[in-house]
Amino acid sequence: MKISLLLVLYCTAAIAQTTVRVDTIVSAASTFLRKPAAIAVGVDGILYIADTGNHRLVALDSIGTILFESSSGGSGGDLRWPGDVTVGAAGKVLVSDAGNRRIVEFSRLLEWRGELTLNSAEGDALEPRAIAATPSGGLYAFESDEGELRRYDSFNTLIAKIGGRSGRSLAGILDLSASDAGGVFWIDARDHAIYTTDALLSAPHRLTSTQFPLVHRIVAVDSSWIAVTDSGLARGDLRDAAPAWLSGLDLGTSALADCDIAARSAQQLFLLDSRRGALFRLWWP
Repeated sequence: MKISLLLVLYCTAAIAQTTVRVDTIVSAASTFLRKPAAIAVGVDGILYIADTGNHRLVALDSIGTILFESSSGGSGGDLRWPGDVTVGAAGKVLVSDAGNRRIVEFSRLLEWRGELTLNSAEGDALEPRAIAATPSGGLYAFESDEGELRRYDSFNTLIAKIGGRSGRSLAGILDLSASDAGGVFWIDARDHAIYTTDALLSAPHRLTSTQFPLVHRIVAVDSSWIAVTDSGLARGDLRDAAPAWLSGLDLGTSALADCDIAARSAQQLFLLDSRRGALFRLWWP
């Protein structure tokens, strides 16, 4: 199902009109997704969805056909309330298995490959919430128990962290994204603003101003970041807080605040409606 929408694209210097195409990949009438929480795109275009209500990870093709489902998930049993998903080096798929307090690694075919537990100084398993990976092999994970954002290398060795007991606590991260080109981006739960830092998690700072709308989700792709806000979608340079705007996006009865976002490029986006279990592809010139 293809829908052409006339939307207004607000640029920083001028106002221009553009036709934005929205394809419905999975409709709200479908029942195979149950309260899905997150979506990521593989290097080959496969869409990976954390199907939270069904306690599984699924892989879809571009028309919404299920290609693969997650395996048993290793020694800890099946996935339990998977909350976030990301694609890292060599196409590996990582999911935050919140109910089992671990991060599980799968192959691109969703074959179990291993797991990582985020441990406290006392050795207790911490609950991973938001995760992000980069093609170079870096893994970033926010754990909600102590409010700490961590970076791991390709061997799952902890190499940097911020927040937690030793610094300014991160009360909550709503969404997390990372790029080899531009560092790490996240949405802070306290003010729904975009924050960013470098790959070593040094000197984090707020990217958006207090006049910027509330932000719910973010993804970094190519040399751009794209955010889901109360006022529509925003797209900006990785180091620029003056984005282009896409307003008037109509996804039926969906609210953008209920949608996770993933991107194959800055022009081809995917919106996952967590509330209704629907999936859309958006072409933004």
